[in-house]
Amino acid sequence: MQALVQLRSRFYAITRLFVWRTTNVGLFRRLWIWYYRLGTRAFLSLCRSVERATGAEVLEAVYLRRGGGRGEIVAGASDLDFFLVLKPITSEVETAFVTRFWRRYFLMQHFFPFWGETLLADENELRNWLSTSTVRAWEVPWSWKLLSGRAMIHAAPAFPSRRDLFSEGLKNYWEVLQSVLVLSRLPRKMSGEASLGCGLRLRNAVKSTVDILRFEASAVGRDADLWQLTRDQILHRESSRFAPLPVQKLSRILRTARPDDTGAEA
Repeated sequence: MQALVQLRSRFYAITRLFVWRTTNVGLFRRLWIWYYRLGTRAFLSLCRSVERATGAEVLEAVYLRRGGGRGEIVAGASDLDFFLVLKPITSEVETAFVTRFWRRYFLMQHFFPFWGETLLADENELRNWLSTSTVRAWEVPWSWKLLSGRAMIHAAPAFPSRRDLFSEGLKNYWEVLQSVLVLSRLPRKMSGEASLGCGLRLRNAVKSTVDILRFEASAVGRDADLWQLTRDQILHRESSRFAPLPVQKLSRILRTARPDDTGAEA
């Protein structure tokens, strides 16, 4: 059994490396865009089938979160994160839905390994979380995309506190520092998996750099609309501020699909 698990893990790693390396190759790029769109639609189908099996109306809305919601998908490196908003239901119905949902979710994840974090909450819990002065709540209007159901987000949440901006900024500076330390000591020849690992670390460093710019804009009130721009737009707009970085090369490596290419219709 352990050998089978290791074989499957190895297969996923090789497949992910191939997808990542071909993400900007014409025909393959279109194929991976289609695959991510199929994964989004399959998730919606999963939600609806579980809801029917439960025998009650459970879902108020389904959202695609963060990078997927922004349209900043990099095939082979990005995950699709979701958020389910539940209707007011009894604990028995909720338990039945959640049990069926996770059982089928983990089964289908073998076919869509880029399914990432999925969160569930009712409308009151969502409203309470949006009222917190955190960065993740603040970015919701620009980072979440409604896939199905009723729109639950009508206004920007509370502005993030300086303390939370500082905390998130430290995390991102640490990510950039780790990437600099690791990538500066790379051997000339690497295995495919090592190459993928370095590519993912580089991508995370770029994501962190972009978030730092967004945090700075929010903290000093310099440019609030920076939150509404995509990663590539920010890299182009702010490139003069970190000119030593190979921005053009990073942009070419990390070029993503158009926002509409990775989502599903509501």
